[in-house]
Amino acid sequence: TLLMVRENAETPLFTFGPGGMVDAGTYAVTDQDGIVDGPYGHDDTSYSYSLSGVDSSFFAFDGTGALSFRTGHQPDYEQKSSYSITIVARSGEGSRGLTARLNVVIEVVNTHDVGEVEMSQRQPQVGIEIVATLSDPDGGVIIIRWVWERTVDDELAPSAKCEDIEADEVWMPIGEASSAVYVPKSTDVGRCLRATAVYMDNLDDTELTATGVLEVPARGPRTPDPVPLPPSVNAAPEFPDQDPFMEGDQSDGTSREVAENTRSGQNIGAPVSAYDDDGDLLIYTLGGADAQHFRILRRSGQLRTRAPLNYEDRNTYTVTVTATDPVGASDSIVVTINVTDVDDPPVITVNRDT
Repeated sequence: TLLMVRENAETPLFTFGPGGMVDAGTYAVTDQDGIVDGPYGHDDTSYSYSLSGVDSSFFAFDGTGALSFRTGHQPDYEQKSSYSITIVARSGEGSRGLTARLNVVIEVVNTHDVGEVEMSQRQPQVGIEIVATLSDPDGGVIIIRWVWERTVDDELAPSAKCEDIEADEVWMPIGEASSAVYVPKSTDVGRCLRATAVYMDNLDDTELTATGVLEVPARGPRTPDPVPLPPSVNAAPEFPDQDPFMEGDQSDGTSREVAENTRSGQNIGAPVSAYDDDGDLLIYTLGGADAQHFRILRRSGQLRTRAPLNYEDRNTYTVTVTATDPVGASDSIVVTINVTDVDDPPVITVNRDT
């Protein structure tokens, strides 16, 4: 049975498909003695229910017999995109004991995660540039525009904090500021500043926003503005030389190994990481001809298995890992994934001709 559950939902709801809203969380056993609903049963047959499988520790039956995530665990596509469990129903004892099993795969539906804007300064100062950077767990951000704002009033209550100001009428746009870099002016002194990124991510063309607020009001002299410093030049991410002992540049390709039959969601070697001279937060995405066979952690570049691989069917795959910074600059590397052979268990078959 294949179920689906959306990430970022306050109460995760299991469904039979992305288009249907059928509650698939409650299971029932049917036999010739009647229908038995949920882990507690009714009619003339009593069943006990349990969970097994590699991911059973994430789930439990609640008081109504519905399958649910255990308290404290929320589905997160970027951390774990699928679960495999087995629901077991048992009745009777000894020779009259009966067991029914249902293997269930639960796919996590990727939805828009909340982006985050980080500032290069905690305390805005007149004449010192502030650089805003955007990160989004879904990756592949394309920034449409930046919007900078200051508060209308330059007098805050002693206990007030800039991040606590939510009313939109308190904020007014700074017309001349439209990039990720802003240099506070004398007119900003005593006022709070915030930057909003309008962008799209890897999922679709939906226009999203993320806002960062400077912690305290700007400070500095209320004098004519100094000559602004030239804007910073962004440094693109780069993948390092993968083999310094070989001649020539080895930064455009690398390899990883994974044993055949490795279950879904397991790491494949070390992360495929890039570096960035600006210290930007990088987002990693996966492409190439064989990308559908693997997953990648967008914040670290860690490759993971999507499903067990069979050495006898195929032993080499090729993917492309791309690292992208908040400005949109990127670098890519080709990764060859080699599947190693392990001893497969023997299979016994019955010859029906004898």
